Amino acid sequence: MRFLNKALLFILFSIPVVSQTRFFLYQKAGAFNVAPWVRYNSVEGPFTGLKTQIFISSTWILEGQAGYALSGKFPRYEGKIAKKYLTEENEFSFFGEYFLRTETGDKRNLPDWQNSVLTLLFDQDYYRHYKLQGERIGINSVWWGVYTTEMSIARKEYGSLRALDIPSLKNRKNAFNPSIAEGLEYAVNLAVMMDPRPSPRAFVNAWYFSGDYENSRIFKSISDFSNQKIDATIRRFQEVFSGQRMVISLRGGLFVGQRADSRGFIYEPFLFDAGGIGSIRGYSYGEFSNGKRLVTGSVDYSFNKRLLPRTTLTKIWGIGRLFSIADLTLGADGGNVWGGNLTKASNFKSSAGAGLSFGDVARIEYFWALSNTTQTRRGDGTVYVRINF
Repeated sequence: MRFLNKALLFILFSIPVVSQTRFFLYQKAGAFNVAPWVRYNSVEGPFTGLKTQIFISSTWILEGQAGYALSGKFPRYEGKIAKKYLTEENEFSFFGEYFLRTETGDKRNLPDWQNSVLTLLFDQDYYRHYKLQGERIGINSVWWGVYTTEMSIARKEYGSLRALDIPSLKNRKNAFNPSIAEGLEYAVNLAVMMDPRPSPRAFVNAWYFSGDYENSRIFKSISDFSNQKIDATIRRFQEVFSGQRMVISLRGGLFVGQRADSRGFIYEPFLFDAGGIGSIRGYSYGEFSNGKRLVTGSVDYSFNKRLLPRTTLTKIWGIGRLFSIADLTLGADGGNVWGGNLTKASNFKSSAGAGLSFGDVARIEYFWALSNTTQTRRGDGTVYVRINF
Protein backbone atom coordinates (compact mmCIF):
# COMPACT_ATOMS: atom_id res chain seq x y z
CA MET A 1 0.00 0.00 0.00
CA ARG A 2 2.91 2.36 0.70
CA PHE A 3 4.20 1.94 -2.85
CA LEU A 4 0.70 2.59 -4.20
CA ASN A 5 0.44 5.77 -2.13
CA LYS A 6 3.75 7.05 -3.56
CA ALA A 7 2.59 6.26 -7.09
CA LEU A 8 -0.68 8.10 -6.45
CA LEU A 9 1.23 11.09 -5.09
CA PHE A 10 3.30 11.31 -8.27
CA ILE A 11 0.19 11.10 -10.44
CA LEU A 12 -1.68 13.70 -8.37
CA PHE A 13 1.18 16.18 -8.67
CA SER A 14 1.22 15.52 -12.42
CA ILE A 15 -2.51 16.10 -12.97
CA PRO A 16 -2.43 19.93 -13.18
CA VAL A 17 0.53 19.78 -15.55
CA VAL A 18 -0.72 17.12 -17.95
CA SER A 19 -4.19 18.64 -17.97
CA GLN A 20 -2.78 21.74 -19.65
CA THR A 21 -1.36 19.62 -22.47
CA ARG A 22 -4.59 17.58 -22.79
CA PHE A 23 -2.74 14.38 -21.95
CA PHE A 24 -4.65 11.12 -22.48
CA LEU A 25 -3.66 7.53 -21.83
CA TYR A 26 -5.04 6.82 -25.27
CA GLN A 27 -6.64 9.03 -27.89
CA LYS A 28 -8.05 8.67 -31.37
CA ALA A 29 -8.73 12.10 -32.81
CA GLY A 30 -12.42 12.76 -33.33
CA ALA A 31 -13.40 9.32 -32.04
CA PHE A 32 -12.60 8.80 -28.35
CA ASN A 33 -10.05 9.36 -25.60
CA VAL A 34 -9.18 7.83 -22.24
CA ALA A 35 -7.68 9.66 -19.24
CA PRO A 36 -6.78 8.66 -15.66
CA TRP A 37 -9.14 9.26 -12.73
CA VAL A 38 -7.30 9.15 -9.40
CA ARG A 39 -7.62 10.67 -5.93
CA TYR A 40 -6.97 9.92 -2.26
CA ASN A 41 -9.12 10.77 0.75
CA SER A 42 -10.22 9.62 4.19
CA VAL A 43 -13.31 7.65 3.13
CA GLU A 44 -11.98 5.93 -0.01
CA GLY A 45 -8.23 5.65 0.55
CA PRO A 46 -6.50 5.23 -2.83
CA PHE A 47 -9.02 5.61 -5.64
CA THR A 48 -8.16 4.68 -9.22
CA GLY A 49 -10.19 4.67 -12.40
CA LEU A 50 -10.58 5.93 -15.96
CA LYS A 51 -12.44 8.71 -17.72
CA THR A 52 -13.50 8.53 -21.35
CA GLN A 53 -15.20 10.53 -24.08
CA ILE A 54 -16.71 8.85 -27.12
CA PHE A 55 -17.67 11.03 -30.08
CA ILE A 56 -20.50 9.03 -31.62
CA SER A 57 -20.91 11.70 -34.28
CA SER A 58 -20.23 15.40 -34.71
CA THR A 59 -23.23 16.20 -32.46
CA TRP A 60 -23.59 13.14 -30.19
CA ILE A 61 -21.13 12.70 -27.30
CA LEU A 62 -20.96 9.95 -24.69
CA GLU A 63 -18.94 10.63 -21.53
CA GLY A 64 -18.22 8.34 -18.61
CA GLN A 65 -15.90 7.53 -15.75
CA ALA A 66 -15.57 4.57 -13.46
CA GLY A 67 -13.24 3.68 -10.61
CA TYR A 68 -12.81 1.73 -7.39
CA ALA A 69 -11.93 2.79 -3.83
CA LEU A 70 -9.24 0.29 -2.84
CA SER A 71 -9.51 0.81 0.94
CA GLY A 72 -13.20 1.72 1.06
CA LYS A 73 -13.96 -1.27 -1.19
CA PHE A 74 -16.74 0.26 -3.26
CA PRO A 75 -17.13 1.44 -6.88
CA ARG A 76 -17.93 4.91 -8.20
CA TYR A 77 -19.14 5.67 -11.71
CA GLU A 78 -21.12 8.06 -13.85
CA GLY A 79 -22.25 8.26 -17.45
CA LYS A 80 -23.56 11.12 -19.56
CA ILE A 81 -24.92 11.42 -23.07
CA ALA A 82 -25.37 14.76 -24.83
CA LYS A 83 -26.80 15.96 -28.11
CA LYS A 84 -25.36 19.25 -29.43
CA TYR A 85 -26.89 21.82 -31.74
CA LEU A 86 -24.46 24.33 -33.24
CA THR A 87 -25.00 27.74 -34.81
CA GLU A 88 -22.44 30.24 -36.06
CA GLU A 89 -21.99 31.87 -32.65
CA ASN A 90 -23.84 29.72 -30.12
CA GLU A 91 -24.00 26.14 -28.91
CA PHE A 92 -26.90 24.27 -27.29
CA SER A 93 -26.95 20.77 -25.88
CA PHE A 94 -29.45 18.46 -24.22
CA PHE A 95 -28.02 15.93 -21.79
CA GLY A 96 -28.89 13.13 -19.41
CA GLU A 97 -26.68 11.49 -16.82
CA TYR A 98 -26.63 8.79 -14.15
CA PHE A 99 -24.13 8.90 -11.27
CA LEU A 100 -22.90 7.22 -8.09
CA ARG A 101 -20.39 9.63 -6.55
CA THR A 102 -18.41 10.38 -3.45
CA GLU A 103 -19.36 14.04 -3.27
CA THR A 104 -18.42 17.09 -1.21
CA GLY A 105 -19.43 20.72 -0.97
CA ASP A 106 -15.85 21.88 -0.43
CA LYS A 107 -14.50 21.79 -4.00
CA ARG A 108 -15.29 25.46 -4.52
CA ASN A 109 -12.43 26.43 -2.19
CA LEU A 110 -10.01 23.54 -2.68
CA PRO A 111 -9.59 21.43 -5.86
CA ASP A 112 -9.90 17.67 -5.50
CA TRP A 113 -6.32 16.93 -6.52
CA GLN A 114 -4.91 19.42 -3.98
CA ASN A 115 -6.98 17.89 -1.17
CA SER A 116 -5.69 14.47 -2.20
CA VAL A 117 -2.07 15.65 -2.00
CA LEU A 118 -2.68 17.20 1.44
CA THR A 119 -4.25 13.96 2.68
CA LEU A 120 -1.31 11.91 1.40
CA LEU A 121 1.45 14.21 2.63
CA PHE A 122 0.05 15.60 5.87
CA ASP A 123 -2.91 13.35 6.75
CA GLN A 124 -5.14 16.41 6.34
CA ASP A 125 -8.43 15.69 4.57
CA TYR A 126 -10.28 19.01 4.40
CA TYR A 127 -13.31 17.58 2.61
CA ARG A 128 -16.56 16.42 4.21
CA HIS A 129 -17.59 13.48 2.06
CA TYR A 130 -20.97 11.93 1.41
CA LYS A 131 -22.54 9.46 -1.00
CA LEU A 132 -24.66 10.83 -3.84
CA GLN A 133 -26.59 8.71 -6.33
CA GLY A 134 -29.17 9.72 -8.89
CA GLU A 135 -30.08 10.99 -12.33
CA ARG A 136 -30.14 14.41 -13.98
CA ILE A 137 -31.43 15.82 -17.27
CA GLY A 138 -31.00 19.33 -18.59
CA ILE A 139 -30.08 21.82 -21.28
CA ASN A 140 -26.83 23.73 -21.61
CA SER A 141 -26.19 26.78 -23.77
CA VAL A 142 -23.07 28.79 -24.60
CA TRP A 143 -23.49 32.27 -26.11
CA TRP A 144 -20.67 33.89 -28.08
CA GLY A 145 -18.16 31.88 -26.05
CA VAL A 146 -18.74 34.18 -23.03
CA TYR A 147 -22.09 33.41 -21.41
CA THR A 148 -23.00 29.92 -20.22
CA THR A 149 -26.33 28.81 -18.77
CA GLU A 150 -27.45 25.37 -17.61
CA MET A 151 -30.93 24.36 -16.46
CA SER A 152 -31.52 20.90 -15.05
CA ILE A 153 -33.78 18.72 -12.93
CA ALA A 154 -32.39 15.93 -10.76
CA ARG A 155 -33.32 13.07 -8.46
CA LYS A 156 -30.66 12.56 -5.78
CA GLU A 157 -30.22 10.14 -2.88
CA TYR A 158 -27.90 11.23 -0.05
CA GLY A 159 -26.00 8.88 2.27
CA SER A 160 -23.33 9.22 4.96
CA LEU A 161 -19.82 7.81 4.62
CA ARG A 162 -17.58 6.64 7.46
CA ALA A 163 -13.94 7.67 7.72
CA LEU A 164 -11.55 4.77 7.17
CA ASP A 165 -9.67 3.15 10.02
CA ILE A 166 -6.35 2.79 8.21
CA PRO A 167 -2.89 3.46 9.71
CA SER A 168 -1.94 6.39 7.49
CA LEU A 169 -5.06 8.32 8.54
CA LYS A 170 -5.48 7.35 12.20
CA ASN A 171 -3.66 10.39 13.54
CA ARG A 172 -4.95 12.98 11.11
CA LYS A 173 -6.44 16.12 12.64
CA ASN A 174 -9.67 15.89 10.67
CA ALA A 175 -10.39 12.32 11.81
CA PHE A 176 -14.19 12.56 11.70
CA ASN A 177 -16.25 12.58 8.55
CA PRO A 178 -19.62 14.01 9.67
CA SER A 179 -22.89 12.20 9.11
CA ILE A 180 -25.38 14.03 6.95
CA ALA A 181 -29.12 14.11 6.51
CA GLU A 182 -29.93 11.00 4.49
CA GLY A 183 -32.87 10.88 2.14
CA LEU A 184 -34.27 11.47 -1.32
CA GLU A 185 -34.37 14.87 -3.00
CA TYR A 186 -35.87 16.18 -6.21
CA ALA A 187 -34.57 19.58 -7.25
CA VAL A 188 -34.26 22.04 -10.12
CA ASN A 189 -31.01 23.89 -10.72
CA LEU A 190 -29.97 26.97 -12.66
CA ALA A 191 -26.28 27.76 -13.17
CA VAL A 192 -24.98 30.81 -15.02
CA MET A 193 -21.48 32.04 -15.81
CA MET A 194 -19.96 34.99 -17.62
CA ASP A 195 -16.27 34.69 -18.49
CA PRO A 196 -14.89 36.71 -21.45
CA ARG A 197 -11.31 35.54 -20.89
CA PRO A 198 -9.86 33.34 -23.66
CA SER A 199 -8.93 30.75 -21.00
CA PRO A 200 -9.17 30.48 -17.17
CA ARG A 201 -5.41 31.13 -16.90
CA ALA A 202 -5.34 34.17 -19.18
CA PHE A 203 -5.13 37.48 -17.31
CA VAL A 204 -7.03 40.20 -19.16
CA ASN A 205 -9.05 43.15 -17.90
CA ALA A 206 -12.44 41.53 -17.43
CA TRP A 207 -15.44 40.89 -15.22
CA TYR A 208 -16.22 37.33 -14.18
CA PHE A 209 -19.48 36.09 -12.69
CA SER A 210 -20.78 32.68 -11.67
CA GLY A 211 -23.99 31.84 -9.87
CA ASP A 212 -25.87 28.72 -8.86
CA TYR A 213 -29.49 28.39 -7.72
CA GLU A 214 -31.09 25.16 -6.47
CA ASN A 215 -34.70 24.63 -5.37
CA SER A 216 -36.24 21.46 -3.88
CA ARG A 217 -39.21 23.27 -2.32
CA ILE A 218 -41.31 22.89 -5.44
CA PHE A 219 -41.06 19.09 -4.97
CA LYS A 220 -41.69 19.06 -1.20
CA SER A 221 -44.60 16.62 -1.55
CA ILE A 222 -42.27 13.89 -2.89
CA SER A 223 -38.89 15.04 -1.54
CA ASP A 224 -37.46 14.42 1.94
CA PHE A 225 -35.96 17.92 1.93
CA SER A 226 -37.41 21.34 1.19
CA ASN A 227 -34.95 24.18 0.69
CA GLN A 228 -33.45 26.77 -1.64
CA LYS A 229 -29.84 27.81 -2.02
CA ILE A 230 -28.12 30.64 -3.90
CA ASP A 231 -24.35 30.93 -4.26
CA ALA A 232 -22.80 33.66 -6.42
CA THR A 233 -19.31 35.05 -7.07
CA ILE A 234 -18.29 38.21 -8.91
CA ARG A 235 -14.65 38.97 -9.70
CA ARG A 236 -12.73 41.76 -11.42
CA PHE A 237 -9.38 41.20 -13.12
CA GLN A 238 -7.55 44.48 -13.64
CA GLU A 239 -4.08 45.38 -14.90
CA VAL A 240 -2.69 48.54 -13.26
CA PHE A 241 0.50 50.57 -13.51
CA SER A 242 1.77 49.04 -16.76
CA GLY A 243 1.62 45.34 -16.02
CA GLN A 244 0.89 44.94 -12.31
CA ARG A 245 -2.22 42.90 -11.54
CA MET A 246 -5.13 43.23 -9.14
CA VAL A 247 -8.02 40.81 -8.54
CA ILE A 248 -11.06 41.81 -6.47
CA SER A 249 -13.56 39.10 -5.52
CA LEU A 250 -16.90 39.07 -3.72
CA ARG A 251 -18.97 35.99 -2.86
CA GLY A 252 -22.44 35.81 -1.34
CA GLY A 253 -24.68 32.91 -0.36
CA LEU A 254 -28.17 32.31 1.04
CA PHE A 255 -29.81 29.11 2.32
CA VAL A 256 -33.52 28.91 3.16
CA GLY A 257 -35.51 25.88 4.25
CA GLN A 258 -35.33 22.54 6.05
CA ARG A 259 -32.41 20.16 5.75
CA ALA A 260 -32.60 17.50 8.50
CA ASP A 261 -33.74 13.87 8.54
CA SER A 262 -35.62 11.80 11.11
CA ARG A 263 -32.40 11.11 13.05
CA GLY A 264 -31.84 14.85 13.53
CA PHE A 265 -28.73 15.03 11.37
CA ILE A 266 -28.31 18.32 9.53
CA TYR A 267 -26.95 18.35 6.02
CA GLU A 268 -23.84 20.30 6.97
CA PRO A 269 -22.07 20.16 3.57
CA PHE A 270 -25.01 22.06 2.08
CA LEU A 271 -24.53 25.00 4.46
CA PHE A 272 -21.80 27.64 4.17
CA ASP A 273 -18.32 27.73 5.70
CA ALA A 274 -15.66 30.44 5.81
CA GLY A 275 -11.99 30.37 6.70
CA GLY A 276 -8.86 29.07 5.01
CA ILE A 277 -7.70 28.99 1.40
CA GLY A 278 -10.24 30.27 -1.09
CA SER A 279 -12.08 32.10 1.68
CA ILE A 280 -10.68 34.08 4.65
CA ARG A 281 -7.02 33.15 4.69
CA GLY A 282 -5.19 33.31 8.01
CA TYR A 283 -7.94 31.37 9.76
CA SER A 284 -8.14 27.59 9.78
CA TYR A 285 -10.08 25.84 7.05
CA GLY A 286 -13.84 26.05 7.69
CA GLU A 287 -13.30 27.73 11.07
CA PHE A 288 -16.64 29.52 10.75
CA SER A 289 -19.11 26.83 9.72
CA ASN A 290 -22.73 25.81 9.15
CA GLY A 291 -24.03 29.26 8.23
CA LYS A 292 -27.21 29.98 6.30
CA ARG A 293 -25.79 33.32 5.11
CA LEU A 294 -22.36 33.97 3.63
CA VAL A 295 -20.44 37.08 2.60
CA THR A 296 -16.71 36.97 1.82
CA GLY A 297 -14.44 39.26 -0.16
CA SER A 298 -10.79 39.46 -1.11
CA VAL A 299 -8.26 41.70 -2.81
CA ASP A 300 -5.04 40.31 -4.31
CA TYR A 301 -2.30 42.48 -5.77
CA SER A 302 0.70 41.16 -7.71
CA PHE A 303 3.64 43.27 -8.87
CA ASN A 304 4.08 40.73 -11.68
CA LYS A 305 7.87 40.96 -12.11
CA ARG A 306 7.81 44.77 -11.88
CA LEU A 307 9.41 45.01 -8.43
CA LEU A 308 11.78 42.37 -7.00
CA PRO A 309 13.38 41.32 -10.34
CA ARG A 310 14.44 44.98 -10.81
CA THR A 311 16.22 45.26 -7.46
CA THR A 312 19.70 44.32 -6.24
CA LEU A 313 18.18 41.33 -4.46
CA THR A 314 18.74 39.36 -7.67
CA LYS A 315 22.51 39.68 -7.12
CA ILE A 316 22.55 37.95 -3.72
CA TRP A 317 24.64 34.82 -3.94
CA GLY A 318 22.61 31.64 -3.65
CA ILE A 319 19.12 33.12 -3.59
CA GLY A 320 19.36 35.86 -6.20
CA ARG A 321 17.87 33.57 -8.80
CA LEU A 322 14.73 33.26 -6.66
CA PHE A 323 14.10 37.01 -6.77
CA SER A 324 14.68 37.13 -10.52
CA ILE A 325 11.78 34.77 -11.21
CA ALA A 326 9.46 35.70 -8.30
CA ASP A 327 7.76 38.88 -7.19
CA LEU A 328 5.85 40.28 -4.26
CA THR A 329 2.11 39.72 -3.78
CA LEU A 330 -0.18 41.38 -1.24
CA GLY A 331 -3.67 40.38 -0.18
CA ALA A 332 -6.54 40.96 2.23
CA ASP A 333 -9.70 38.94 3.00
CA GLY A 334 -12.86 39.55 4.98
CA GLY A 335 -16.30 38.12 5.70
CA ASN A 336 -18.17 35.56 7.77
CA VAL A 337 -21.12 33.16 7.90
CA TRP A 338 -24.12 33.43 10.18
CA GLY A 339 -27.54 31.91 10.77
CA GLY A 340 -29.94 34.84 11.13
CA ASN A 341 -31.24 37.43 8.71
CA LEU A 342 -28.78 40.16 9.73
CA THR A 343 -25.38 40.31 11.38
CA LYS A 344 -23.33 43.11 12.93
CA ALA A 345 -20.37 44.54 11.07
CA SER A 346 -18.24 43.78 14.13
CA ASN A 347 -18.85 40.06 13.58
CA PHE A 348 -16.98 40.09 10.28
CA LYS A 349 -13.48 38.59 10.33
CA SER A 350 -10.54 39.90 8.33
CA SER A 351 -6.99 38.95 7.45
CA ALA A 352 -4.02 40.25 5.49
CA GLY A 353 -0.94 38.69 3.98
CA ALA A 354 1.98 38.78 1.61
CA GLY A 355 3.98 36.32 -0.40
CA LEU A 356 5.92 35.48 -3.52
CA SER A 357 4.38 34.67 -6.88
CA PHE A 358 6.16 32.63 -9.53
CA GLY A 359 4.57 33.95 -12.67
CA ASP A 360 1.16 32.41 -13.31
CA VAL A 361 2.25 29.03 -11.97
CA ALA A 362 2.41 29.18 -8.17
CA ARG A 363 2.33 31.38 -5.07
CA ILE A 364 3.65 31.06 -1.53
CA GLU A 365 1.71 33.28 0.90
CA TYR A 366 1.62 34.02 4.61
CA PHE A 367 -1.67 35.36 5.99
CA TRP A 368 -2.54 36.39 9.52
CA ALA A 369 -5.84 37.19 11.25
CA LEU A 370 -6.54 40.85 11.88
CA SER A 371 -9.52 40.31 14.21
CA ASN A 372 -8.65 40.16 17.91
CA THR A 373 -11.88 38.43 18.90
CA THR A 374 -11.04 35.01 17.45
CA GLN A 375 -7.98 32.85 17.98
CA THR A 376 -7.38 30.59 15.01
CA ARG A 377 -7.05 26.88 15.63
CA ARG A 378 -3.58 26.81 14.10
CA GLY A 379 -2.18 29.98 15.60
CA ASP A 380 -2.33 33.55 14.37
CA GLY A 381 -0.95 32.95 10.88
CA THR A 382 -0.87 30.34 8.13
CA VAL A 383 1.37 29.61 5.15
CA TYR A 384 -0.35 28.70 1.87
CA VAL A 385 1.12 27.14 -1.25
CA ARG A 386 -1.12 27.75 -4.24
CA ILE A 387 -0.65 26.13 -7.63
CA ASN A 388 -2.58 27.97 -10.32
CA PHE A 389 -3.80 25.28 -12.65
